[in-house]
Amino acid sequence: MQITRSLIAIVVSTLSLCAAAFWNGFPILYSDTGTYISSGFGLETPFDRPITYGVLLRLFSLNGLTIWGAVITQSLLVSGLVIRLVNWLVPSKNAPIYGMVILIILSLFSTVSWYSSQLIADIFTSISFLVVLNLFFGLKEGWKQALFYLLFFVSIATHMGHFSQFLAFLMLVLVALWRNWIPAYPFTKRTMYGRLGMLIVLTGLSVLTMGSALAKSKHAFFMGAMLENGVLEKMLDEECDQGFAICEYRDELPDEAWRFIWDESSPFYAMGDFPGTREEFNEIINLSFSKPKYLLWHVEASLKATGRQLVSFGVADGNGRFEKGSTVWNALNDHLSSEIESMESSRQFDRELLVGEEFGVVEALNSLYTLVVVSSIPLLILIVLQWRKISPSVRRSVVLTLLFLLINAWVNGTFANAIPRLGGKVIWLLPMMTMIGCLALLRTRAERKDLPPPHEAT
Repeated sequence: MQITRSLIAIVVSTLSLCAAAFWNGFPILYSDTGTYISSGFGLETPFDRPITYGVLLRLFSLNGLTIWGAVITQSLLVSGLVIRLVNWLVPSKNAPIYGMVILIILSLFSTVSWYSSQLIADIFTSISFLVVLNLFFGLKEGWKQALFYLLFFVSIATHMGHFSQFLAFLMLVLVALWRNWIPAYPFTKRTMYGRLGMLIVLTGLSVLTMGSALAKSKHAFFMGAMLENGVLEKMLDEECDQGFAICEYRDELPDEAWRFIWDESSPFYAMGDFPGTREEFNEIINLSFSKPKYLLWHVEASLKATGRQLVSFGVADGNGRFEKGSTVWNALNDHLSSEIESMESSRQFDRELLVGEEFGVVEALNSLYTLVVVSSIPLLILIVLQWRKISPSVRRSVVLTLLFLLINAWVNGTFANAIPRLGGKVIWLLPMMTMIGCLALLRTRAERKDLPPPHEAT
């Protein structure tokens, strides 16, 4: 009966997580989707990203049979991990149903369905984190634990930003455990040190899958972050007498990092794009860390960018209308040609998902998601006020979630750029954990009501 309940919960949850794709009429496409598809089917590492997600798209689509396989697999991973987590944190025969209800609510009122329905690696940021939580609250030694470590490694290897993000997160958790700021429950400290150590090692090993892309592109991404955060402009005021080529384009530099790197009219391309700018950009970056004044600029910019990213989240950031001749359209036509007709019948192709369009669908969705996140805050405060009434596992899960969201904002704001997409891909974890915390409180109160009075118990 329990197995049947779990299977039903996972199937229903998986379908609910595909809601955005069902509503669109096709998996949601992003400007990078074409690069991922081409890399996976061509088995060539892209210049600016790992090949891992491209290979996963090929596997999930059954070697080009249907791209819907990717959306279903991504949604299945999320649903399985969340339901399993609920089972660890709020153990009950009805835990799978609780998890299913939470996921249905999240699919309707948070960003999760959009990202599980989208053909880019963003959902694997949350999947990586959910794997960590599952390893922290359950999974005794054995083949299941080995599978979770494998899933973590693959998930980390899908995006270059995961290395710095999870390395920082896991190291902070290690320090917190060592200082007794978080409990090791339900394991011993020795067990937790072992699991954290394994996760840190796997995070480090993920560089093997992205080392080539990191070497070729990290200078451009960090320079873009310096530009957007205002550090580059102040540095050029003081260092242009050294003859940097970028000084010739000071009046043409855009304000946003993404525009600097991806807009073909950007001075970045006039300077030689990724290969042509590597030497000079690395010199400027190294110079920016060589003087105390510049270091203070970096710290100030990092704090401001983190704050911007914390409050910047949403959907449809980069989900354009990819017409014939675009990289996305060409990749689908080359490797999944049977999907072209379905793609051109989608709402996205009809421009209904674009920001600022007449229907205002995206604006309405983002307003709803913001309202849900804001509404989660007082509930989270309530959970904190009732801190001692919930289990150590739930308390730790809340702390780790908040820490992870902070690290996500810091890494993206500091080393990339603060945009809604990079916040939206993980912000749904906040209402998820809030609902789990409220469920734990309700369960605790119900259990206390069922206890006999002290004189009867004796």
